[in-house]
Amino acid sequence: MQAQIDDLTSRRKALRERSQRRGEIETRLSAIEDDLERRQHRIEELEAERDEQRARIDDLESDAETFENAEYSDIIETHRELNRLELERENLETERDEVQARIDEIEAILADRHDLEDRRETVEEALTECRTRVDRLEETAVDAFNEHMDSILSLLEYENLDRIWIDRREKTVREGRQTVTKTAFDLHIIRSTADGTSYEDTIDHLSESEREVTGLVVALAGYLVHDVYDVVPFMLLDSLEAIDSDRIAALVEYLEEYADCLVVALLREDAEALPNSYSYVQEI
Repeated sequence: MQAQIDDLTSRRKALRERSQRRGEIETRLSAIEDDLERRQHRIEELEAERDEQRARIDDLESDAETFENAEYSDIIETHRELNRLELERENLETERDEVQARIDEIEAILADRHDLEDRRETVEEALTECRTRVDRLEETAVDAFNEHMDSILSLLEYENLDRIWIDRREKTVREGRQTVTKTAFDLHIIRSTADGTSYEDTIDHLSESEREVTGLVVALAGYLVHDVYDVVPFMLLDSLEAIDSDRIAALVEYLEEYADCLVVALLREDAEALPNSYSYVQEI
């Protein structure tokens, strides 16, 4: 009996669910039928409106045929031609405005071009002047270096170091896709052996003292050629330990005539080689 009760309970539940689902479907079906009825009514209205519009179109076409066949057909054709010509005129005016705008743009570009050409000529003249000035300064600097180097080497009397000088030359190099001419400086060093044979050496073989002296002469040449003494009449020498004391004294005596104020930082033993006529600051 319990099994029958359970079976009947399940059947009752299934029947209730089916009944509920049937009610939902009937409600939905009713809504669809109402919507279908409204749509059918709207279709009938649209069909009636369509028939009305067709009848109106037929009337208008009939009127148009009547006008075309009437004595006003020439006037209608004239209006059509006038409309066509008016449209063509508007198109031509638009094209004219575009052409005028392009002309104004080209004239502005030409005006800018003339200005740029004038500016380019000015820049080229200034560039030529600057290049000439640079060339002149480079030549003067090289001459100053060579002259002072000869004097200082004669003064310092380095063993087997006869001469150091700079050659200025032009070389062609590639910069991107262009070939340009640049200035190059070659440092030449001439030494001699004990038997008097001369040979050209490289800067890598200069002693530390010779290298320091060469650097000082380069600085002196720039100081004089660029007129630095007019702005800064002051010269400071420091870190001269690589040069022996006697040569330092000779350098100081040589350089003091090129600056109003010459200050030299020296070790005590190097300073002893200088005469007492100089002013000394031993403590600060």
